[in-house]
Amino acid sequence: SNINTFAGTITNLYGGGKKADVGSSILTVDGGNYSTIFGGGDQGVTNGDISNTIKNVDSLVTFYGGANKANVNGNISTLISNTSLTGDIFGGNNLAGLISGNVTTTLDNVNAINVYGGGNEADNNSLIVLQSSNLTADTLYGGGKLAQVGAIEISLLNSNVDTLFGGGDQGITNGNIYVLIEGSELVNVYGGANQANI
Repeated sequence: SNINTFAGTITNLYGGGKKADVGSSILTVDGGNYSTIFGGGDQGVTNGDISNTIKNVDSLVTFYGGANKANVNGNISTLISNTSLTGDIFGGNNLAGLISGNVTTTLDNVNAINVYGGGNEADNNSLIVLQSSNLTADTLYGGGKLAQVGAIEISLLNSNVDTLFGGGDQGITNGNIYVLIEGSELVNVYGGANQANI
């Protein structure tokens, strides 16, 4: 599937299908107002890579790079720029669904409450790559909220983040964690997770 949206107002935007499978998915959003954006589908499998480009959005509450209750049989790559969210960013899936490839999220000039390199409640063993520059956020987690992930690589440049966890919130990390911080202001930095094992 290939979706391009410019301006307008959409409550829930999905890059994939509703209980229907798609191949690879390319989602491009330039401007507009949204409640929730998913790179993948709603209970619909993505049989290929997901590529998300989100920029210049006027309003957005929550973003998921992956799907809701659906597998992603490929990699997830997300770029978000010049956008402010009133909620959270998740690199992976929401409530369920496996991701067979890596999850890479790049943020540039973004404001958000919490940033998760992994998913919400969907366990995976994907490599998580989270690259941020000029990010403003309360908390950054390399891993998932309740979701487990594989290894994690974080780079944070010229950003303002209150607290950084190399791992997840309550999601287990099944791999090594690497964190690079340059030119950024933080109050608390933890190499591991919040309430989860590494």
